[in-house]
Formats: sequence, C-alpha cells, structure tokens
Amino acid sequence: MSSKYDFYVAPNGNDACSGTRPKPGKDGPFVTLRRARDAVRALKAGGRLRGPVTIAVRGGVYRLSEPLVFTAEDSGTDDAGITYAAYEDEPVTISGGSLVGGWRPTASGLWSATVETAGMPWTQLFVNGRRAQRARMPLQGYYYVEGALPDHEHPPVFRYQPGDLKSEWAE
Repeated sequence: MSSKYDFYVAPNGNDACSGTRPKPGKDGPFVTLRRARDAVRALKAGGRLRGPVTIAVRGGVYRLSEPLVFTAEDSGTDDAGITYAAYEDEPVTISGGSLVGGWRPTASGLWSATVETAGMPWTQLFVNGRRAQRARMPLQGYYYVEGALPDHEHPPVFRYQPGDLKSEWAE
C-alpha cells in the first residue's frame, strides 16, 4: 500500500469499510481491532503479505466485550512484520472494563450504582479516567481472624475478634 499505514482503526470507524483510510467518509477506518486483525489474516492467507504491515490505531477508547486473541497466525515474518501502533502518538485506551451507570445518591451522601459482573469479579474503579480508591475497612490497621478456620466449610467461614465488625453493617 502506498500510505504510511496499511490499515486504520478508529472509534468512529466502521467494520464494513476497507480500513485503508484514516478518517470516515465514503470509505474509512475499521471500528474494531478484531476487524483489523482479521484483515491482516486475510492478507496472509491470500499470499498478499509481501512486506511490513502497520495497523494505525486512532486515539480513543476501545471497549472489548471479549478477549482479543492473537495467535501464531497473527505473527509477521522477518520480511513482513506486523505492527499495531497509536496513530501519530494519539492516546489509545484498550479496555475490557464496563461502564457503570445509574448512579444515585444514598441517604448518607455517598453515591451507589448496581454493577453487572456477569460472574466476573471486578477489582478496580476508574472515575473520569483516574483510578478511584475502593472502600476499605478499617481505615487504618487490619482486622484479624480469631482462631483457626474450619477446613470443612464452603465457602470458608471467618470469625473475627469481638468489636471488629458491627452488626448494623449487615443490613
């Protein structure tokens, strides 16, 4: 291809396009990294991968609903490397996270939202692009387990020292 990049991906792209133009129009960039990967796979499968290929990823957030898997099939060769790179250093975020909506104030002045986890644990929360601190108890120090844990209970049951946990927290 004659351009600096061979394929483009952009948040406002369209996977029905050729992916060979950086901006949407009659033709334009792909919208998903998966589609760009598959376009490169098609080049390889058709014997048309004769030199290096660069996939330029335009700035923005790319939310993945499932893992983007690369296999040996996606590898380049000594003569035809395959590179995924940010387009002209535009900031790119690839996220497997979910947007949390439906925030509502609580009586105590805090905010609450229901999170659909689909069976997957969540470990981080970002607010406006910055990692937020998760709730922590106690605010200082630690709670300690009192005595040995029974090894026959599933899930395991913990007994805490008197006064560590307040009964009203179970509401």
